[in-house]
Amino acid sequence: MKLTSNAEHWHLDRLIACHAIAALIGASMIWPVTADMWLKISTATFYLLNGSLLWNESWAILWAALNTKTYDILGAVLMFLPTIWYVFSGRDHDLKERIARTSVTWGAVIVVVFISKILLPSIDFHSPTLVLKPAVFLNELVPWIDAKWESKNSFPGDHAVAAFSFVGMVFLLLDRRTAFLTLIFGILYSIPRLFSGAHWLSDELVGGGMALFIALGWMSNLPTLVWSRYVWDWIFLRLLKRE
Repeated sequence: MKLTSNAEHWHLDRLIACHAIAALIGASMIWPVTADMWLKISTATFYLLNGSLLWNESWAILWAALNTKTYDILGAVLMFLPTIWYVFSGRDHDLKERIARTSVTWGAVIVVVFISKILLPSIDFHSPTLVLKPAVFLNELVPWIDAKWESKNSFPGDHAVAAFSFVGMVFLLLDRRTAFLTLIFGILYSIPRLFSGAHWLSDELVGGGMALFIALGWMSNLPTLVWSRYVWDWIFLRLLKRE
């Protein structure tokens, strides 16, 4: 399935629907019935994953390393690499069209990260390591690694916001081979914070789910692909004139 027709025309009804779905997903954190469900599931997940850090030293060191700023950068690069591969080795479209589609895909991440980091107010929502007891603290277990183990503003999970929106757009606009590789790297990019306890499972799934539908709303129900083609047509034309 590709969103070629959607990303070439205005679909305000679908844009509104995507935002309505995102709002419903977010409301599940507030409505008492679903909020209680998220708390139980997220708490059980925390004790399972965070508790596993006590299995052995190597396991703890691994997850400490995966919760550093260095891995944040490396994980983001790995997640984006399949789309670079798609641009230069894809076969379903010509080079300029592949660049245009990839640009829209990257644009989705910029939109949702901007919304989550700039437009939304900071939400005072403490991570499980600051709320639940007992908890395993990576900074005590592996003190020589500067690992992220807590947050006072854990919702939404920033890695999940980027990964969900990016992987969703790759599945819809690029090819399946690229999409599955991106999905694997997106999972590896998102889950370390669950082991360290810096995020709840609901931070990842609810925050990421909201980001996914916001990205789909803005990037696939406006003529973003048409705009991207215009930009790259202009760039390629300027490059050809220089030659």
